[in-house]
Amino acid sequence: MKKRVCLLGLGFETGNMGVNALTFGTIRTIVKYDSGIPIHLLDYGKIYKKYKILIDGKVKTVERNLMRFSKNIFLQNNISNLIIIAIALKLMPKNFKEKILKKNELIRIICESDHVISLAGGDSFSDIYGIRRFLYVSLPQILVLILGKKLILYPQTIGPFKNKIVKNIASYIIKNAKYVYSRDLNGYEYCRRLLKRSKRKNSKKNRVKNDKLCNDKINKTKVRFCYDVGFILEKQKPDINTMEILNTLKNKEKNLIGINVSGLLYEGGYTKDNMFNLKMNYKELIKCIIENIMKIKDTSIILVPHVFGNNAKNEDDLEACKNVYKEMSKIYNGRIDYIKNELNQGEIKYVIGCCEFFIGSRMHSCIGALSNKIPAIAIAYSKKFIGVLNTIGLKDLVIDPRELDTEEIVNRIIEVYKRKEFNKKVLDKIIPKVNQRIMQLYGDVKG
Repeated sequence: MKKRVCLLGLGFETGNMGVNALTFGTIRTIVKYDSGIPIHLLDYGKIYKKYKILIDGKVKTVERNLMRFSKNIFLQNNISNLIIIAIALKLMPKNFKEKILKKNELIRIICESDHVISLAGGDSFSDIYGIRRFLYVSLPQILVLILGKKLILYPQTIGPFKNKIVKNIASYIIKNAKYVYSRDLNGYEYCRRLLKRSKRKNSKKNRVKNDKLCNDKINKTKVRFCYDVGFILEKQKPDINTMEILNTLKNKEKNLIGINVSGLLYEGGYTKDNMFNLKMNYKELIKCIIENIMKIKDTSIILVPHVFGNNAKNEDDLEACKNVYKEMSKIYNGRIDYIKNELNQGEIKYVIGCCEFFIGSRMHSCIGALSNKIPAIAIAYSKKFIGVLNTIGLKDLVIDPRELDTEEIVNRIIEVYKRKEFNKKVLDKIIPKVNQRIMQLYGDVKG
């Protein structure tokens, strides 16, 4: 039987460079360990693709195989239909199983896989974005478990699970996965508590078996910590027009400061009514940050999008950056510009790496800076920011706009900017260790 690795909750089609960075980083960990193994992205969509990805100077081909999340359950690759087929396979004799596998390519690919790795977009294994999003990422994981394959949850934010049904489904996945990696220490402890809670709810008949699962020694091997794989994204030089923008700003002023403007926060969240309960108007906050940065001598600003495209609905950072530029360039002409076209994840990381300091509202834009050893500060709207930055000892670089007002945020940014040289020295020491640990990740999974 062929050996493959399948990836869930990842892809290069979302327009979100954070998801792209996670996808690249995950693939890089696998290639580091076994450069020849076939890798399949099991993704929702309609168009089959083969990606040729340059990793550590070598081209790796990755296939995108398609599932559907649709009301039309008669589609052969509909996730509901696939789960029904998987259940039926457990009841069929061997010769019928072989016929089904020949007809259903996606089921066959999973069955031929050595491991199936799930990352759920980094933070969607939760009900923070609603039950629909949770089912979107969790149903393929359930499919894998029904088929009896080894499921690995790669480093991600785990939870919260407020809905009772969601919590039960999440507990089932965590309990039956081979390994569960959290990218923050709170998630590590949260997973362990879920496993212990699962033990208490089981019947007396099953308690002996689950006692083994839940004792501290086993928990330490099943639930694990590793840094966010977005740290190991490689840089790629962007097009000539983008380089001209960067060179012009750097030539005119000594210090180039990058600001990532979140289209999601700019529009008030998915509901457009301050969904994340910020204490201020985000548009006014960005304007105030720019005004205060421009008061610092020898500074210029590049507005950096991190989510692109129509598929992003309310999330398009490029449109938000464009709107901010239109207003602020009237005041600071020649000292401010923005990235005007869609770049890939490696090109965006290159742009961020040209800055002296970075302010980001998307977590992976901040990771792009920190992994470049560029001092940065994060404007956070969820717990994932402080959890991830705390793992590298820099939780004080997280600002929560749900707790602080505009004046307090601006003061914190200026304060952190003033000690950017100290933070640069910290990053110079910690980032090589972070990268080394992440590059060992797939080897740990394989044992």
